[in-house]
Amino acid sequence: MSYFFVYLITILSQVKSTIVGLAITLGVVGGFGTIIIPLAMAESSKSFKDEDYFRVLKTLWKFTLIPAFIFCILNAFIPETKDAVAIYAIPKIIESKTINKLDEITTGLLEKYFKEFLIEEPSKKPGGKKEDKI
Repeated sequence: MSYFFVYLITILSQVKSTIVGLAITLGVVGGFGTIIIPLAMAESSKSFKDEDYFRVLKTLWKFTLIPAFIFCILNAFIPETKDAVAIYAIPKIIESKTINKLDEITTGLLEKYFKEFLIEEPSKKPGGKKEDKI
């Protein structure tokens, strides 16, 4: 894994925060612009036409509301840093030969633990009866 890839994984939370900030900013600008710009055009020019109004709205939405919507969609598909690490690291850990060797070792240790500490003979239990075998 390259250092740049590790760096990208570590900054995913900041990227998501930036995308959310951009989406909110563009949404607010587009929303208020939809109201304010046509009113300003109507006040400044007495020859205000509907074609001009729709042209301005189309341009405003193209540069603000549509990118805001795209940023919201994009934000949903970018994982958080912890999620990205889990997505990348867990399969590598599971496929690791060292972990597979540890599985055999831990299985042996657990069997030994169960035999020594958990499975006691009935005579060693206080008030033990012969039929209390586990």
